[in-house]
Amino acid sequence: MIVAEDIEIPAGSEVAPGYTVLRLGSRGSLFDVYEVWSVERHCRCAAKVLRPHRRDEPKGRRRLFREGRLLLGLSHPNIVRAYELRERPDPVLVMEALPGMTVQYWLEENGRLTTPNLLHLGEHLASAVTYLHRRRILHLDLKPGNLLVSGGLIRLIDFSLARAPGRGHPGLGTHIYLAPEQALGRTLGAPADVWGIGAVLWEAAAGRPPFEYPDDSDAYEQLIRRATSIRRERRLPAALADGIDACLEPEPRQRPTVRELAELFDSLL
Repeated sequence: MIVAEDIEIPAGSEVAPGYTVLRLGSRGSLFDVYEVWSVERHCRCAAKVLRPHRRDEPKGRRRLFREGRLLLGLSHPNIVRAYELRERPDPVLVMEALPGMTVQYWLEENGRLTTPNLLHLGEHLASAVTYLHRRRILHLDLKPGNLLVSGGLIRLIDFSLARAPGRGHPGLGTHIYLAPEQALGRTLGAPADVWGIGAVLWEAAAGRPPFEYPDDSDAYEQLIRRATSIRRERRLPAALADGIDACLEPEPRQRPTVRELAELFDSLL
C-alpha cells in the first residue's frame, strides 16, 4: 500500500510551469528536491518543494518562502544560487543543479579527508559563513550533508533554518551538530555557526561525528561532555588542531571568530 509520505512527482510531470521533473534528487522530513529541466534556461535545475503530505502545513510553506527570498539576495561562489521562487499554487524554489556529492557522502565512501583537503574545506566554508554573517544571517544547520563538493568548490546548501541572530528555539537544527546554546534554545549569534564549522571539520578529520545520538532522543551529548580533542583521532598541524578544538568550546565567547578561522586556514594553505 502506498502511503502519502511515499508519493513522488512522476518523471515527465511539471513541478511548475516550465519545469519538467527528471528524477527525485533527495528527500527530507519537510521537503523534496527534484532534478528538473528548465525550458527557459534549457538546462537542468534543482526544484525544492514541500513533500506531498505536508503541502498544507504553514510552517513548511513559511520556511520555503523565507529560504527562497534569502537565497535570491545572495551571491557567493561557495553558496548555492537560486534562480526563481514560485509562490502559487504551491511554493517551488528553483536553484542551480550542481554535479558532485555531499561531504557526507564523500566521507561515507572514502573515509576522512587528507590535511590539504581539510584545509580546502575549512577555507571555503569560512568564506561562505563570513559572507553570511556580514549580512546578519546565521545558517544554523552546518553539517557534512549540507556541503556539496562540485567542480573543486565547496557549496553551502539548505538555508531552510537560516535567520538573523536572536532568540533561538530548543532543538531547532540537526541534533548532533547543534551548538549547546542552540540545543537549549538560548540567544544565537555567530558562535553558533562557528561551532558548526568545528563539528564539520572534526568529522571530516576523524571520519565520524564528534557526538552521537544518545539513547534518550531528547538528550544531547554536547550538553553532557566536551568534544574529544581532535588530536586523539589523528595527527594534524598543531594550529589546525587547536582551531578545531576551539570551535567546539561549550562557552560561545571562548570560540574563535569566523575571520580568525579564515586567517588560520589561509596561513596554513
